Amino acid sequence: MKRVISLFLLSLCLLSAHSALYAHNMSPSLLQIIEGKEGQVAVVWKKPSVNAFGDVLPVLPANCRQLELKKTVMAGVISDSIFLHCEGAIYEQEVGFKEAGMLKSSVLLQFRRIDGSTHQCVLSEKQPSCQLSGAPDWFSVLIEYSRFGVHHILIGLDHLCFLFCLFVLSSSGKKLLMNVGGFTLGHCCSLFLVVLNYIPVFEWLEFLIAFSIFLMASEAASVSRQVGRAYGLVSVCFLFGLLHGMGFAAALDVIGLEQNFLVWSVLAFNIGIELGQVFFVGICIAFYHLVRRFHADWPVKFERWLIYVIGVTSVYWMWSRLPIQL
Repeated sequence: MKRVISLFLLSLCLLSAHSALYAHNMSPSLLQIIEGKEGQVAVVWKKPSVNAFGDVLPVLPANCRQLELKKTVMAGVISDSIFLHCEGAIYEQEVGFKEAGMLKSSVLLQFRRIDGSTHQCVLSEKQPSCQLSGAPDWFSVLIEYSRFGVHHILIGLDHLCFLFCLFVLSSSGKKLLMNVGGFTLGHCCSLFLVVLNYIPVFEWLEFLIAFSIFLMASEAASVSRQVGRAYGLVSVCFLFGLLHGMGFAAALDVIGLEQNFLVWSVLAFNIGIELGQVFFVGICIAFYHLVRRFHADWPVKFERWLIYVIGVTSVYWMWSRLPIQL
């Protein structure tokens, strides 16, 4: 109980100084290229103002000339709308940024063809440009969306914090497998249900995801661990997994689905998320055993303080994600 109270007091201290904190936007910036009729192409370049891209504009297809440029700022997002006229096809053309140093964070490139199908790739310092492709096949969709899934889970600090809490709360490999399995089953179900339009994404979702992390951090910091005993930790993981799965679906909606390979797109994205989870949990296990070789008590002390940090951070996320103005 004392640990939970300490966590709450630390959270209040964080809230009192929240204006001095930098809240990193975990979503990538978005570069949309929309193919129209008779050589008309629209480009929408959206980036959060906190990412500090400044006035950097992407390098567009060489066979296109710019007709108009409009800039808008709304809710902390800067949008550049660029209208082009292109001579000939824009397939197989390179789009991106001249230098990798221009990319302050990852950028999602989305190319929407005239037939409604889409092509996506993630631009980063290692890959500052991408080639616009023609009609995809099922295998390229499988590889592409799997990469998106892995990328999304590994940059999603909130989801990783939740997984770390599960790691700390699991006293054995079997329990870890059951807890992560319950979380996985939950987010798989809600991901497919949202994509198939059976359930909607509501405005309190991001707040509740942060709240789930706070509860799990509080449970991990508590000696009694009453939530797990009262309701069964696997059941709790499944319920929270439903929330996180809806968050995954919202991210997938931003990326866009390949309409000609709808099932493959969702399945591949989900596979990528699972691969990312396995990788992260594996890193936690390896780090735990490596540190334990040097000193038996170090892993426990490290876990304890990291759980406090996660709990405090989750309170800040709850505050910043409130859908109402206070």
